[in-house]
Amino acid sequence: MSNKVQLPLNGVTVVDFGQQIAGPAVAMIMADLGATVVHVDPPTGPQWKHQANAILNRNKQCLTLDLKCPLGLVQAMDLIAKADVVIESFRPGVMQNLGIDFQALRLARPELITLSIPGFAVTMNCAVIGRRLKPLWLPLLAPTQIWVLTES
Repeated sequence: MSNKVQLPLNGVTVVDFGQQIAGPAVAMIMADLGATVVHVDPPTGPQWKHQANAILNRNKQCLTLDLKCPLGLVQAMDLIAKADVVIESFRPGVMQNLGIDFQALRLARPELITLSIPGFAVTMNCAVIGRRLKPLWLPLLAPTQIWVLTES
């Protein structure tokens, strides 16, 4: 008898640039639900040096890239080109300053889901965020306490 269970996110590829807790926790849940998750750390290692990283990075493939050098940026863009979801949890503007512009990525690939989860409150247009998310992702995001508002 075979006990092969088809997990709901099997076949979904996620690139996790998240640091600290918020981004890696969402990517961890996606990995637990069957997604293939590639976690990217800077050359200096995780920003948050804590034993919890072992839990937050479970079921993920982890690699180190220097997004501040051209080769690292090219490698990151290659990963993103194969991804269904890209997650980051830096301060607003950091990814764009590194050369990874979520808005440009979504214009080139409208099906790409980008998720920015800064650890602190920022001003953002929740209606736009709600339009970007597909109903598939709403049950996934609920346990992470990310509140998504949609246009009425």
